[in-house]
Amino acid sequence: MDTTSSEGRPVLETRFLATPEKGEVSALLKCPEDATALLVLGHGAGAGMRHKNLEALADGLARRGIGTFRYQFPFMER
Repeated sequence: MDTTSSEGRPVLETRFLATPEKGEVSALLKCPEDATALLVLGHGAGAGMRHKNLEALADGLARRGIGTFRYQFPFMER
């Protein structure tokens, strides 16, 4: 599913297999057209991948040409 960030940048919402034992988890990919790198971001134990601080970090990195892949840990999917 395509969504839009707070800055109007496209974000791809997807799922991927975290581990065979834990199954699939949700993920968000934000990758600007001019991206030169991709940073994989895992959230802390107290907040999920959509926390405002992670969103702000992803927006700031996108402005600098760095894509981000944020994902939920399996314990947050329950």
